[in-house]
Amino acid sequence: RFDPPGDGAMDASLAALTWAGAGPAARWLTGEALAEVSVRLQTSSQRSGVGPGQRPGDFRARAALARQAAEVRVLEQAAEIRFQRLHTPFLDNQVVRACRALPEALRVQPGARAAILRSVLEGAGVSELPPGWGA
Repeated sequence: RFDPPGDGAMDASLAALTWAGAGPAARWLTGEALAEVSVRLQTSSQRSGVGPGQRPGDFRARAALARQAAEVRVLEQAAEIRFQRLHTPFLDNQVVRACRALPEALRVQPGARAAILRSVLEGAGVSELPPGWGA
């Protein structure tokens, strides 16, 4: 029958499909197999953290941001060992909140990321940035 739930390839495939509905192949499944697929998809969707009204891309973007922040925390600790300070203005909480508040259509425009970061830094009093900085 089916392997027990775990972190295998099948669970990864199910996690990728949690936002999708049943396809045309579902009519070929037996009732028992269809019920098992339904249970696994439901369980996987509850684990993924993607809630109602959220798109999978939103969840992936938040997860990527969390991974990046965790990696930067490690770099900050490594820099502190050498008595240096690592500056990451693009991961500042206010910058992240401001960027997430912008409409998606504006965020995905080419060059928008640098323009957003520049305007936030100018609002914080940092106005002497070199041309092309943040691109």
